[in-house]
Amino acid sequence: MQGGTQFAEAVLAHTDFSEADLTAARFAGAKFQQPSFTHAKNLHLAWTYATPLERKPVRTLLTEGTIDNRDFSNLNLRGLSFRGLSLVGCNFYHADLSEADFSGCDLTDADLSEAMVLGTRFSNATMTGVLIDNWSMDKHTQFDGVTCDFVFTKRNKDERNPPGDNTFFKSGEFSKLYQEIANTIDFLRTHLMN
Repeated sequence: MQGGTQFAEAVLAHTDFSEADLTAARFAGAKFQQPSFTHAKNLHLAWTYATPLERKPVRTLLTEGTIDNRDFSNLNLRGLSFRGLSLVGCNFYHADLSEADFSGCDLTDADLSEAMVLGTRFSNATMTGVLIDNWSMDKHTQFDGVTCDFVFTKRNKDERNPPGDNTFFKSGEFSKLYQEIANTIDFLRTHLMN
């Protein structure tokens, strides 16, 4: 792909920008559906204003897989692919992570409190110690294969699931429980609105 390409209003569904030169590419109004930016070149020279790619730490994480700043709170990261990245201790408080892909990520001790995870994919992620206070999920949120010993249901870590310092989820238990919760929430949301 050559620089200067127009992606305005485009649907970027699983588009592979790996190794692409994105100089002057325009992403305004594009809909992100888990595109890959691994090793993309010059994303910092693309037009990313008012998109999930607007912030430098996000671009660096997606292109280089490295994190200098672990604070992604209050950001719109809708539809981005973080597949396989180490996001240990990252702060996604109140971020829009809807339709994002966290498959295979290490999210140990991450803060997902008040995050929107509608349709988010956590397949095969590690989620031990994640803060999930008041997060928003739906039946399209995917938890298959998640590895998780426990989560905190209050941001101040006063409440833990499962309760007790020496109690842990059995293999597959987190995935099953939280998929059922997501399905129930979605069912109630649908039927209460009608």
